[in-house]
Amino acid sequence: MTKRWFLLVPLAAALAACGGEPTALLNSGPSFNQQGPTEVSASSSAEGQLIETFPWTIEKTADRDIVQLFDGDVAAARFTVTLVRGESVNESGVADTVCVENKGEFPTEALVITDKVQFSTDNAIWQDLDGATADLAPEEQIPADGSQCYALQILFDPQAEAVYRTFAQVTIGNFGGDPDSFPGVDSLTADFELPDTLTGEADRTVNVEDSAGESWLFEDSGSETYDATFACGADAGDNDNVVTIVETGQTAEARVTVECYALDVAKTVETEFTRTYKWEIAKSSDTTSLILPRGFPWDVDYAVSVNTTGYTDGDVKVSGVITIGNPAPMAAQLLGVVDL
Repeated sequence: MTKRWFLLVPLAAALAACGGEPTALLNSGPSFNQQGPTEVSASSSAEGQLIETFPWTIEKTADRDIVQLFDGDVAAARFTVTLVRGESVNESGVADTVCVENKGEFPTEALVITDKVQFSTDNAIWQDLDGATADLAPEEQIPADGSQCYALQILFDPQAEAVYRTFAQVTIGNFGGDPDSFPGVDSLTADFELPDTLTGEADRTVNVEDSAGESWLFEDSGSETYDATFACGADAGDNDNVVTIVETGQTAEARVTVECYALDVAKTVETEFTRTYKWEIAKSSDTTSLILPRGFPWDVDYAVSVNTTGYTDGDVKVSGVITIGNPAPMAAQLLGVVDL
């Protein structure tokens, strides 16, 4: 059987075991770092439990493992979170209340409480019960002359013909007394008996939190769905999405991989135009005038010259071929091609 332990909010009974309301923790004053030594005393009380516990299984799936998109596109994936509540089982456990009093002039440092269940079958030799241990390191320390009670719960498998007790050890990082006289070391025990009737229940309903920001309360087996949007290229690659049962710590994960593609574009260019030349023509002879007798021939030489005086270009045209390739495994719908 899986063993679990829980840190509970201090209860009225736990406060009473400490002799009243605990002294409020300091919110100002000297830092807890590098404080002077102090001494603490501790006491504990334990009560056996028989708890009706409901087991749960959790699963998370996505309607698509891979999302293939072109750059700039978005698409949604639908996630489904499914929980199944099993038949209840009765679990034995102990509720142990450990109260710690700071007797020194400085706040405690590195306060740690280690609690375990021990059993004996002959009322003489006590043995640690395998797996029945809880460790607690409170975030807030106990101020000078202050006290605080801590409620812990340990679930375990009972042993045949056994009696039980809790064995708690309280340690601090700035202990200044005689270690042999420290009551929290090797000496803090509380006897308890396991009841025959139920004393409570656990996990009949559970809260579920999703890393995408969703949360739900499950009162029975069921499922929830939601859509998540992925974009190229902000979400390119693996996108892990985790859902957690708050009360038990169980998790399930679904991964959506976003593959991004871009079209391959190539272009060739050719230029065409019409060039029109301007010409100049001239004609001359070696004789400008002649006086000849009738019927008498004479040769005259003529010269014709042609030269360009310039040109103008017109009807300029640019032509070419635009080639678009699609490396993606899906078709691309072209909305248009613009050539600037």
